[in-house]
Amino acid sequence: MSAIAGGAHVTKDDLDWAESILGAVGTVVRVSERNIDAVTGLSGPMPAYLYLVVEALIEAGVHQGLSRDVATSSWSVRSKVRPRSSRRRVRRPRSFAIK
Repeated sequence: MSAIAGGAHVTKDDLDWAESILGAVGTVVRVSERNIDAVTGLSGPMPAYLYLVVEALIEAGVHQGLSRDVATSSWSVRSKVRPRSSRRRVRRPRSFAIK
């Protein structure tokens, strides 16, 4: 997802053009300029948080008696990558993402 915001010198045509370019590769939302930092704050660390949830679900399965291979299988079938290594890949130094 991409978020765009128009500043004082941005026209509707400018936003339409940006949306058409970014929309070719995904969803685009328009937000006010004052909200663009909030979008960045949410979207930047979001993958790491989602991977953390996947890790917690796997651990819950193990806690309930599943082998780690079985608990991880539904995740691994789709991605071929373990959630912990995925979380480490999307994490950035000095970010809000979970370490």
